[in-house]
Amino acid sequence: MPRRLRFAPPSFWLHLTQRGNNEQPVFTADEDRHNFLTLVGTLSEERQVLVAVGDRTDAISLFIIELNDQYAT
Repeated sequence: MPRRLRFAPPSFWLHLTQRGNNEQPVFTADEDRHNFLTLVGTLSEERQVLVAVGDRTDAISLFIIELNDQYAT
């Protein structure tokens, strides 16, 4: 069952997590990781979403972002 939409007013900080299944690596090569982080950077600029923190291990990627007025609910 899909999750309900979260309430996120403008300037609200969200914590996003991407995890591998059964603690498997999210990225299999440094090139994959680099491409993903480049995409995050490009999309955050295009959509004017502030990415304040980006951290990762092989099995988890963590981000804290701030939504702008356009993407707030």
